[in-house]
Amino acid sequence: MNHWEVLGLPVQLALTPEEIEAAFRAASEGAHPDAGGEAGQFERLREAHDGLRDEYQRLEQWLRENDVAVAHSGAVSEEVGGMFGRVSEVLAGVDDWLGKGESVSSTLGKALWQKEGFAWKSRVEELLQEVNDWQERVTATFPKLEELARSGDFAEALRVRGELGFLRKWKAQLQAHYGKLWEGLV
Repeated sequence: MNHWEVLGLPVQLALTPEEIEAAFRAASEGAHPDAGGEAGQFERLREAHDGLRDEYQRLEQWLRENDVAVAHSGAVSEEVGGMFGRVSEVLAGVDDWLGKGESVSSTLGKALWQKEGFAWKSRVEELLQEVNDWQERVTATFPKLEELARSGDFAEALRVRGELGFLRKWKAQLQAHYGKLWEGLV
């Protein structure tokens, strides 16, 4: 399914969330089952909306629309490798901290454990902010990727796709661990 076509948008990477929302609202007017539309039609619109809102999915489909084979290269930049190590360290630290909490029984031990938990919470928040900032920097290159594509050059788009894939995965993992931290602290 071509998400752009479903929402009546031109096939382009550089779309703002507001443009996607406006197109979704316009296309879904009367399509919702509560408004007399068909459930299948509304679900297609919702899928197209969600696919374009997710920058990784949007880039991946854009590459397919341009007949570019999407394959995993296995190579990562030094920046990605560095962040991978930091994210792995923090996720493992949070998991260890959660495991310790099961054996803490004294009031003092509980207080020290919670103090450590707030330190992990801060580290997760910092990394989430870094991931979000990095994701914004990467998506800001979408107009450049479209310009390169006009001359048939998709190498940078494929590299960016790899970065976005990691960023998306790390964001989900960090958010899940953030939730676990709050559960442990409450």
